[in-house]
Amino acid sequence: MLAEAAVAHAEQTGAPCGFLMDEDGLMVGPLSAGSTPLRFTYRDHGPDLERLARRAGLSAATISRLAALDRNLAGRPLSPGDLAAAMHITDPSGRRLIRKLTASGLAVPQGSAQAGRRGRPTNLYQLTIAAAIGEDVQ
Repeated sequence: MLAEAAVAHAEQTGAPCGFLMDEDGLMVGPLSAGSTPLRFTYRDHGPDLERLARRAGLSAATISRLAALDRNLAGRPLSPGDLAAAMHITDPSGRRLIRKLTASGLAVPQGSAQAGRRGRPTNLYQLTIAAAIGEDVQ
């Protein structure tokens, strides 16, 4: 189903290219003969990460990326917008991701912040993924 969606998207561009999609709907592309080579690795995520992925209703690849972000944050909280920017997804997707992580206990509310004098403050969250899977996950 994902491969068919990627092919359909490629056909809509009108140029010879391809797209990659993961099980969360993240799309990479367009990829063509003249584009920069795509670099990727396969990795064994391990049973702890797979278990957390099932608990959160996310792919193991997404949880792995979030664990790396969590380690880089070193305990600093982030907003859903910050998460979206770090994961290269839209703000609404960042909010949905935070809701999933909070519901599964992989993110905890850490107060709020307001950048300016106007508007609503944004909620801040601390990721707890790295601690949940242990430091041995790469």
